[in-house]
Amino acid sequence: MVAVRVTETAPGVERTRRRVSHLDLQQDVIRAAAGGRGVDYVFDCSGNPAVLAQAMRAARRGGTVAVLGLAGGRSAELPVDPLVLDELTLLGIRSSPNAYPAMIALLASGAIATEPLTTHQYPLREVATAFGVLARREAIRPIITMPRPAGA
Repeated sequence: MVAVRVTETAPGVERTRRRVSHLDLQQDVIRAAAGGRGVDYVFDCSGNPAVLAQAMRAARRGGTVAVLGLAGGRSAELPVDPLVLDELTLLGIRSSPNAYPAMIALLASGAIATEPLTTHQYPLREVATAFGVLARREAIRPIITMPRPAGA
């Protein structure tokens, strides 16, 4: 889960985005990091149904929770009270190919920290091991590294 708080320094001035959490943080830690009010946007890319309730509780009133991760057919418990009382926007996002250039630019600029997501790396020759780890849900996204060409 990635939570983002959007702030403005003055009306009409460029907005800044601050990443305030990563996968291991609980909703109370996220809310505290956002000044106690919760965050504007929460992106759940985990595919873990248990994270949906946590994501909703991390969002501020009027905040948005975007769910991108697939759960493999498993169901999630939806806490209705925070959805209604906090007037949250809950979005299911399948894919957006037009978003790739912007995402690549954010990653290249360092605006998004990928270190918390890069927990398992495997050389190409160990691809079967990487898929096994993924199937057993021991890693979120095993990374397959390619050998560098000679002279590169």
